[in-house]
Amino acid sequence: MSKDNNSNSADKGGVNHAQANADTGANNATGNVTFALAQSHFLVGDINTNTDKMRKLAIEAREQGADVIIFPELALLGYPPQDLLLRPSLSGRVKSALSALSDIENIVMIVGYPHVDHHGTFNSAAILHNGHQKGFYHKQILPNYGVFDERRYFDKGRNQVLFDYKGLTIGLLICEDLWEKAPISDLKKQGADLVISLNASPFELDKQDNRKAMLAKRSSEQQLPILYLNAVGGQDDLVFDGGSMVVQADGTIAHEAPRFMEQLLLASLDVSTAKFDTQQKAPLSL
Repeated sequence: MSKDNNSNSADKGGVNHAQANADTGANNATGNVTFALAQSHFLVGDINTNTDKMRKLAIEAREQGADVIIFPELALLGYPPQDLLLRPSLSGRVKSALSALSDIENIVMIVGYPHVDHHGTFNSAAILHNGHQKGFYHKQILPNYGVFDERRYFDKGRNQVLFDYKGLTIGLLICEDLWEKAPISDLKKQGADLVISLNASPFELDKQDNRKAMLAKRSSEQQLPILYLNAVGGQDDLVFDGGSMVVQADGTIAHEAPRFMEQLLLASLDVSTAKFDTQQKAPLSL
């Protein structure tokens, strides 16, 4: 069953900027913004445990100086959630969890979650900041090959989402979105300075080399730095191998997290130059 609903009135294409605005001050384009990439394992179906883990990681990242923390694709529910997405109680549980996360102050949280409303069910990323959900992004490119059957469960997103924070305009993508040229190209045209990509990308032989080649191509084509966060851990017959990366606009890798290990990777971006500091902050083992 393919779900590709063209009637989503709230998601007909274009760019959503104002709704996703998480700016906390003047857009003066100076200073550094520190990002925390939570390369971690989240349990399928255990929303409460996943929420508690996110809270602890966000607080730890904030204490280490992070301005923004990023969690993997669908981390709130775990990946792949499959028929759990069909449960009537899911929407309420997800909303309660996002509300609990949003009250953490002084750090922006980018959370992978399933978004359910009257338009459909989406593979999404929420932008949470100081008690509010500032915006959300719906994954546009739904894989339906190999181990993936996302079109069975999810509707296709159609909006680009940008949000402003401390002088940066940041675009969001989810996993397969980055493997095609159009989504990141559209973000560049709309003024993105940086792209964040949430992933639950399973291990395959030579997969990390393929990711590096793809990231080098996308970043250098668009002259955009990319934060590529991948999940880690196992679920049924899938193994998520981590290997999260911080990529400069010229395609070079500034930092790379280890494979098959949980880690909180910290990376600072100079807002005036849009370059990541290559002197890596000490990663935090989880």
